[in-house]
Formats: sequence, C-alpha cells, structure tokens
Amino acid sequence: MGAVSVEQLKPGTVLRVRSTRMPAVMHWGVVGYGSDFRGYPLVWHSQKSDSLRCTEFEEFSSGQSCEIVQTLDAYQAMRVIRRLESKRGLPWHLTQANCEMVVRWAVEDKAVSGQLAIGVLAALFLVVVAVGAAS
Repeated sequence: MGAVSVEQLKPGTVLRVRSTRMPAVMHWGVVGYGSDFRGYPLVWHSQKSDSLRCTEFEEFSSGQSCEIVQTLDAYQAMRVIRRLESKRGLPWHLTQANCEMVVRWAVEDKAVSGQLAIGVLAALFLVVVAVGAAS
C-alpha cells in the first residue's frame, strides 16, 4: 500500500496521490467509512470522465504511495463524509468539480484548486511568451 499504513487511515483523513494519467497532478480523496475485503479503507474521490464516489483504496491510489494531507477529528470527519455523500454522483469537471475542489469544499467550505490555479498561470505565461516570440 505504500508509505502510509492502514492504521493511519481513519475516516476523514484527507489523502493525495500522484495521478497515473497526468504525473504532474495530484489526485485527492477522503477516507470514508468501511473497508474492503483486505481491510483497506474506502475512499471518496472524483476522477476525470467519472463522478464523485466511494471506492476501494486500491482504485483511488492505483497502487501508489499516498500522502496524508490532513487528519480530521471524529466530528469533522462525520461532517465531511456527510457532505461528500450529499454530492455522490457529481460529475467531475476540470474547473468546477475536480478532485481537489470537491475535497476542499467538503473540508474547508471552499471549492478551490491550487493545482488548477497554477495550471492557468502556466498557460497564460506560455501565451505571453508565444505572443512575444511572434512579435
């Protein structure tokens, strides 16, 4: 399972793992209630071309090591998981409901994505460079 042990993965633990589709991007999720047949936790997450749902840890992590971003107390965990449950099936959308935005909305009440902001700035920089080179 990687550097994070199963014992560390309590409900409400915020995780991220490197995306297998886009290695420069981190995939975000929140440990939910329950576990799979191996004892690994279920994880709430949203993927491109999919929707918000709770899956087995292995599907979330793609067998890679995860990073714990934040650990919530039991009350916070219950609140966050309920919020995620209320949005089950929400379609993934790059600028409105990507995995980081959904997790941060559930935890922080703010649907923001630092990765998206960096990507937009990088794209704008490339446009400026291209326009400057064309001049």
